[in-house]
Order: sequence, then structure tokens, then C-alpha cells
Amino acid sequence: MYSILTFLITARVIDLIIEGFEDYVGLMIVSAKASDIESALVNKVGVGITTYKGTQGHGNRGEQNHDRIIHTVINRIDIRRTYQMIDKHDSNAFVI
Repeated sequence: MYSILTFLITARVIDLIIEGFEDYVGLMIVSAKASDIESALVNKVGVGITTYKGTQGHGNRGEQNHDRIIHTVINRIDIRRTYQMIDKHDSNAFVI
């Protein structure tokens, strides 16, 4: 039992040493208030963004037209703060 536990802990420590402690997550955000979210991401979270030109989409709320789609990469540590910030600016934003 102890050897299995030692093996699992050793494997996890080796993974952390090789890969590092920081994991990153890519987010794609579709929102009608993209400009507010863009400025908050850059100024408050401190990450860079890329915007794509969006045309239209179809979903539960019917046909939607959006000008921009935001793509960013954030640290996993900042993910909760980022989701709260997005929800504050637009609670109907679509985030992947």
C-alpha cells in the first residue's frame, strides 16, 4: 500500500518539476459587450487578447449577430477572477 502511494506521489512531483506549476487555459468569449470585456481583460487581469471578426451564430436564443470574438490565454490561478469579471460585464456572454 505504501509503495503504491509513494509511486503516485513521486509521479506527481516529477510531473510538476518537468511541466512547471503554471497551467494555462485558452478562452474564447462571444459577447455583445466585447469592448468592455476587452478593456477589463487587458487592464484588470493583465493578459493579452486577440479579436476575431464574427458574423452570426444560432443557438437557444435564436440568431445572434456579434462584431467581435475575443480569444485570450490566462493562467489557471486567474480563471475565477476572469469569469467573475466577464459575468459582471455581460452575464449572457458565451465562454468556451
